[in-house]
Amino acid sequence: MYYSVQINSFRKLSFSSVMLLLVLLTPSFAAAPEQSEEIVGDWTGKLEPPGSTSELRLVLHIKRNDKGMLFSTMDSPNQGAEGIPASSITYTDKDLEIRFASIGGTYRAKLLENGRLDGIWSQGGARMDLPMIRLDEAKPSGRPQDPQPPFPYSNENMDFVNENAGITLSGTLSIPEGDGPFPAVVLISGSGQQDRDGALMLDHRPFLVLADYLSRHGIAVLRYDDRGYGKSGGSFHTADSRDFAADALAGKKHLQSHPKIDSENIGIIGHSEGGYIAAMIAADNPDIPFIVSLAGSGIPGGEIIKKQTSLILKAYERSDNLIKWNRQLQEKMFQIITEEKDDAIAKQQIRDFFRSFYNGLTKKEQKEFSEHADINSFANMNASQLTSPWFRFFVEHNPAEDWEKVKCPVLAVIGSKDLQVPPKENLEAIGKALQKAGNKRVTLQELDGLNHLFQNAKTGAPDEYSQIDETFAPSVMKLLRDWILKTVSS
Repeated sequence: MYYSVQINSFRKLSFSSVMLLLVLLTPSFAAAPEQSEEIVGDWTGKLEPPGSTSELRLVLHIKRNDKGMLFSTMDSPNQGAEGIPASSITYTDKDLEIRFASIGGTYRAKLLENGRLDGIWSQGGARMDLPMIRLDEAKPSGRPQDPQPPFPYSNENMDFVNENAGITLSGTLSIPEGDGPFPAVVLISGSGQQDRDGALMLDHRPFLVLADYLSRHGIAVLRYDDRGYGKSGGSFHTADSRDFAADALAGKKHLQSHPKIDSENIGIIGHSEGGYIAAMIAADNPDIPFIVSLAGSGIPGGEIIKKQTSLILKAYERSDNLIKWNRQLQEKMFQIITEEKDDAIAKQQIRDFFRSFYNGLTKKEQKEFSEHADINSFANMNASQLTSPWFRFFVEHNPAEDWEKVKCPVLAVIGSKDLQVPPKENLEAIGKALQKAGNKRVTLQELDGLNHLFQNAKTGAPDEYSQIDETFAPSVMKLLRDWILKTVSS
């Protein structure tokens, strides 16, 4: 996915959360003297915001990096938020403190003898009890579409190597019953680190659901942990879309030697960022037999972010002022990172512009603005995030340049209620580029009533994702199955 959200009001996406709609934010690292592993893991708990009749579920992910230092990120599934980075984390003598500067929040807790956390969440002057238990202990029973036995296919754990990057990635290959050889697909996730199942909102696992469906219908599926996540090696935070394309291509090449895989019919399915990565791969590798773009883009990343921000702000009924300010900030900050290649200089220019922009508002406007963002921390956060390798590439890259080189069969679909990758603009751009490529084996569809995750939705807003029981619309999976089988047999 192309956006990131942070918590503020607890009821709707905050202004700071969608000001720039940054990609799932990368975690900030902080040292911790405590060497015990007892605090490492995934934790979940529920807040009861004052004046609200609903609960807000939060999830903490506490890990160690390769130097043994603790780092943490937080998810708010009800708000559709993932990967909010901790600015600092300390753990000493059973006392835990995690700060989230980007949203002005702090979690302080003590690890109890029963293995649970007794803590307080502080934000914006409010203090709320937030006891937490390990996620495994609270693991939900699953969504209705979670795969259930018997399984008419086998699963193989599979490691493969991206030789140019010198990293090993880990995944699962689902193989239909029978002798084969079977056509196959490699799944590429959207932006932000994800595991092989594409797990999000705690219990939606769209790649697992899709792999199960396709494997039951004669198509093998390779899904894998993103680099630097789960069991895959490498560094995620220094990589951009080109690196992720190389990872997927390494998986495809590894499958070619598998005795049950049809080596000439291994295609690519990508979601969101993965959709245009599929085009990048096909543009440079004419042996790719087909690609499927699920909510992939056809317009430059900077335009995607500006369009999705406005749509999501409108969906959450934010003021015209906030929408206007957001656009002004985006346009200038994107200009800065496009023109200034020195990270240190670009960061300072972003901070200076942000503060100048704020100082140029009236007192009344400043009050409206600052209700939705901590000014200094937000300026610093954006200065850091916008100068990351991934973001620099994403903002400047025009996917149409890749689509113009794609000669293989293409299926590109986007939901009509997708607020993150608006369907009309992107399908039109993809179609024009493929026409320029002279590609006539193209199927483009806007799918009625579906959101960015291909769920049947009411509004398409991100906070709806976790509220919907459906993980992946069966009609879309059937469309993919039928199109792939027809394509490989023609």
